[in-house]
Formats: sequence, C-alpha cells, structure tokens
Amino acid sequence: MKKWLAMMIALMLATAPMAMAEDMAQTDALLSMLPVFDSILRTVREDASSYDPQNAEFVWGVLYRMGVNFGLDYPDVSIDEETFDVVVTGSLMRDFAAAAFPGLAKLPAPSTSVTYDEASDAYRLPGSDMGESETVVEGSQDVDGKLAVAVAMMDLDGSKLDGMTITVSKAQDGALFPYVVDGAE
Repeated sequence: MKKWLAMMIALMLATAPMAMAEDMAQTDALLSMLPVFDSILRTVREDASSYDPQNAEFVWGVLYRMGVNFGLDYPDVSIDEETFDVVVTGSLMRDFAAAAFPGLAKLPAPSTSVTYDEASDAYRLPGSDMGESETVVEGSQDVDGKLAVAVAMMDLDGSKLDGMTITVSKAQDGALFPYVVDGAE
C-alpha cells in the first residue's frame, strides 16, 4: 500500500508541471484574444446589438474597434498624420475578420465611416479612443471540445460594467489568433 501511494504521489508531482504549463499556455492564448473579445463586447454594448456575423454593421463595428483600438500593436499599421485616421492593411483586416467571424467568406462593404483603398489594399478608420475601461478574461470552461470564455468590461475602479460569454475553438495553424469565435451571448 505504501509503495502504491508513493507511486501515485510521484506521478502527480511529475504531471503537475505539465498541467500547469498547459494551463499557462491556454491562459496566454486567451489573453492574446483580448483584441477580439474587447471589440465584440464593446460593439454589443455600445451599439445595443448582439453577436451577428450576418449583420454588416455589426461586423464593421467589431472590425473598426479592432483596427482603431489594437491596430497599432501590429506591423504595417499607421496613423495618417494629417487626418489622424488609422490605416490598416487589408491583409490584417481579413485576419481580424477570420478570428472574429470565421464563417465570413469575404468582408462586406465597409461602413460609412470606414473607407477602403483598393489600390493599396488598405482601410482608413477615423481615429477614436477606447475610453476608460478594459476587457478582462474572467475564466473559461471546456464545453464539448470548445471553450466558453467569460469576459467582462471593467471600469478604472475595477467595477464590472458588462460581460458576456464568447465560445471559441482552435484556429488553423498559422492564423494570427490562436482561436476563432463560434458565438457570443
């Protein structure tokens, strides 16, 4: 009996670092999704809408917020010094869409505030600020092979302003983001 217990303890100690590393990798992957999560939550909250990849206005609300609030974190995104527009490459905008709306065959025509220059394959987004709140990942749970991720918008005092659950699944290898959004409520 003592030998069995010693073997079980040794096994638990040997596998604990692997489980911790897997948990940390998943946490890092979910944190890298914050531009997607934040933009979806802000669009739902600010436009009084729901997650709807068939609604071009909703799609562009999310893509606009991703580009304006997070675009400068990526190479080849710039600010037009005369107009203060954020200029996002078409390739990056399609990568944003692939994560937020993976079933979208192509981007819908841009909203009235966003312009597209076909010659340079770039989108111009009027500058804006994201306000004084942040989106955080509160937790996640595996549900039938997908992750249900609880996200919340917090004010500067740490009070929760809003929240939702975003369901994600693994993205294809080589994608900009590690997950794609399957739905949000």
